[in-house]
Amino acid sequence: MRDHFDKTFASSLPLHVIQSAPMSTASPGVIRLLESRTHNTRNWQCKVFYKPISRFVPHPRRESALRRDLQNESVPVSLSANGVFRLFANCVPVKGIRRSTLCDLQNGLWCFIPNALHFILTELKDLTIKEIQAHFGSGDHLPIIDGYFRFLIGNEFGFICDEPERFPCIDFSFVRPEQITNAIIDVDKNSDHPWDDILSQLSDLGCRALQLRFFSETSAEQLDRILHMTHPYTLCHIDVVVPYLPGFSDQTLLQIVDRYPAVSKINVHSAPATRDIESPPNVKRVFFTHERCESSSHCGLVHAANFVVNMEHFSEAQDHNTCLNRKISIDAHGTIRNCPAFSISYGNVRSVRLAEAVGLKTFQDPWKIRKDDIKICRSCEFRYICTDCRAFLSDSSDVLSKPATCSYDPSSAAWSDDDA
Repeated sequence: MRDHFDKTFASSLPLHVIQSAPMSTASPGVIRLLESRTHNTRNWQCKVFYKPISRFVPHPRRESALRRDLQNESVPVSLSANGVFRLFANCVPVKGIRRSTLCDLQNGLWCFIPNALHFILTELKDLTIKEIQAHFGSGDHLPIIDGYFRFLIGNEFGFICDEPERFPCIDFSFVRPEQITNAIIDVDKNSDHPWDDILSQLSDLGCRALQLRFFSETSAEQLDRILHMTHPYTLCHIDVVVPYLPGFSDQTLLQIVDRYPAVSKINVHSAPATRDIESPPNVKRVFFTHERCESSSHCGLVHAANFVVNMEHFSEAQDHNTCLNRKISIDAHGTIRNCPAFSISYGNVRSVRLAEAVGLKTFQDPWKIRKDDIKICRSCEFRYICTDCRAFLSDSSDVLSKPATCSYDPSSAAWSDDDA
């Protein structure tokens, strides 16, 4: 098995841990991670999960506040050669062509690991450390293996135990009662949406997350009127995308997010400069960006800053499309689609009920397109924390081709754009 220790990629320890960037929008829900005999997570707590709806601008990458010195091998770690190493159940390795990732779904962190370590954590997971060392024989491999386990234990990705059978893996089956979990409504200067009727129908479908995208000038009064109509319904998270106007002062925007707790974020596009507003301290809900959002084509960007690392997203990615699953959209003209950028439509919201469109097999088919089914993506180490876009494909004739908005090449482990 010496090929698992390719000097180029396999023998190096992971280089960094980063925390997933804040979502451009959110979906409601709570993940309960239990410290029990069933799942060996670190502690008992509830974690809110966030589901991306659409992204047209990547958030600046943030280094994790929990970042540790991953190259520090002097951390005192006790290794029992006769024990079996177990990852915490919410820490899951994902294999790629050239390297793998280790996703901490509880803390929202991920890091690179070599494929050699992925092999140890999956294929040899039931062996003791001593048996793993014997598997690879003596020589230069022993210090590397020792370094792997010191890294994992020192950074709280797992532990050594004598009864590994007591710590099974988490079941990542994805089951949700809602027919629709998230929706997008686009608005331009000619839009005349029947807001009350749309919001009522979305509520009947169980929708909890809504993104409102405004492509033309929007007054604070118009935005306030629309948000006020959301009060009686089931929406828990509302993401607003509006164009920059001098009249949209910081104080005006902060008053809106304070008045409507369901508003998770306001993204102000076409602004003179990129900046954030904090209120209260250290809580950012208003973002300005110089990027323009003038049509439904501004979505689907696959970027490292948009990775989503949590139990909900990871579970959904196993058998569903993390962008389109249980999503519905209404474009600026009132046309019902899976995504505003899709060419396929299902009638106008004034004449077709949303439940009627959602019930069609053709509407639900894109929900089932997994990253494991998509060419190139199926061999990517980011496939379960990444999003997906079926509206813009590298090969328009192949629904399973790579997203055209993704610049990452798993075979070279490199992004074509330097800032990713």
